[in-house]
Amino acid sequence: YFSIAKAKRKKSTSTVSKLKLLGEKEATEEFKKYQKFEPDALVKQRKHLIDEYTQLFPVFFSQLKAGFNLLFYGLGSKKRLIEEFCQSCLSQYPCLIINGFFPGISIKEVLQIISQQVLQIKLSAGDAIHQANQIKSYMSQNKKKHPELFL
Repeated sequence: YFSIAKAKRKKSTSTVSKLKLLGEKEATEEFKKYQKFEPDALVKQRKHLIDEYTQLFPVFFSQLKAGFNLLFYGLGSKKRLIEEFCQSCLSQYPCLIINGFFPGISIKEVLQIISQQVLQIKLSAGDAIHQANQIKSYMSQNKKKHPELFL
């Protein structure tokens, strides 16, 4: 390790600032290329993807039960897919969907929603860490009533 670390490494001179940005005309031309797709084909492709992911719902549920997080990313909204997953696999659990594109929401507001709407408890004043600890304490004391919570 140390002999490799001592060796001089060649650094890249490529930086984001050196990227060539598209002008308005070029951007419009690129956008028009993608508008040529037939809407019916896109709808069929989207439905096919949703069907494929729906078949993975048991795997997603197993991963949640094992303590893992789920991350859905890529172009387009995943809201419908996540809502379907919650309805089909998490209907017997408290479940809260937080829209990631909502820039005005804070962690403290999320904790308030969890405490008031899901757990139906009132948190004492304090910072977000204090409130998260209150929720954790409540859930560990009430495992029969609220065994798990999925966000």
